Amino acid sequence: MAKRKSLADSVAAETKAKPVVAKDSTQSIEPVQSSPTPKSNVQKSRRGKQHFGGYFSKECVNAVKMLGLELDLNIQQMVAQAMNDYLEKHGKPPVFPVDN
Repeated sequence: MAKRKSLADSVAAETKAKPVVAKDSTQSIEPVQSSPTPKSNVQKSRRGKQHFGGYFSKECVNAVKMLGLELDLNIQQMVAQAMNDYLEKHGKPPVFPVDN
């Protein structure tokens, strides 16, 4: 039966990196190679933004959706308007962009 390769030899062969040997030791040290930065799966329109929300009953969600249909607004537009109203109620300037 053939002798198996050591894990360090297998890794070195795969990465084509030469092991570094410490001066005062016979132990091999593998160099750390950084992997390329993965591409983001986030849509461009969502970059730099953060999601926040809550869990509500089906009745609450349906009421808001019906109002959105009546006003021809999507949920994000309605939440932005509501949050701006809430901030103003507490003496803060509105910061949510509202695009109608």
